[in-house]
Amino acid sequence: DLSHGFNLRWVGSPAYIALCSDASQVAQAVQSAVDNGLRITVRSGGHCYEDFSSGNDGGVIIDLSPMSAVSLDADTGWYAVEAGATLLDVYTRLYQDYGVTLPGGSCSTVGAGGHITGGGYGLLSRLYGLTVDYLDAVELVHVTKEGRAETITVSRDSADPDEQALLWGHTGGGGGNFGIVTRFFMRDLPAAPEQAHIFFHAFDWSVFDQAGFRQLIQNYGNFMAENSGVDSPFK
Repeated sequence: DLSHGFNLRWVGSPAYIALCSDASQVAQAVQSAVDNGLRITVRSGGHCYEDFSSGNDGGVIIDLSPMSAVSLDADTGWYAVEAGATLLDVYTRLYQDYGVTLPGGSCSTVGAGGHITGGGYGLLSRLYGLTVDYLDAVELVHVTKEGRAETITVSRDSADPDEQALLWGHTGGGGGNFGIVTRFFMRDLPAAPEQAHIFFHAFDWSVFDQAGFRQLIQNYGNFMAENSGVDSPFK
């Protein structure tokens, strides 16, 4: 089960899969792979429709799905989101425990690791911006020029400009390119909405003709155009 992705079309043949529960285990897995010359791909616990993580034949898949905690450090004011948490984990914990939220995606099974490092856009973005607008720091495992796996935390407050640049690289540059993020740290998160309306509707495509489909798309576009203002109740 662990060798294939969310899209069952992709089935990998890695040398092994390392299920990691904390940053120290990630560092051990990275060091072992580096020492043995094995290619690393990362799975953050959510889903991927492409072959980016599973397609690592003979390499090592580092799976962060056991790392799904969401917490608040009262001393720093940082909300910590482990990289293996799904968006449902994040929204539920932030709302139930702290009354706040993130303007992230609408699909509950997306992994925080890939979503946040890609920028993080969702239904609340018009109101609150991108997820990475709230990103203050990341804890990540990277490999030094000496070939040693090292766990570091870089933040907006880092005195070293290289560390600030490394954080910037995780605000939309994609995950896995600069190291393996194990925790994301956010501060001053917006209050969670008091209400949320979820609507599902299924169409019987067998009875749709071209004119009906055109009308459906036109109605959708008209609604968006008529309610695009910042003062719209549907924003």
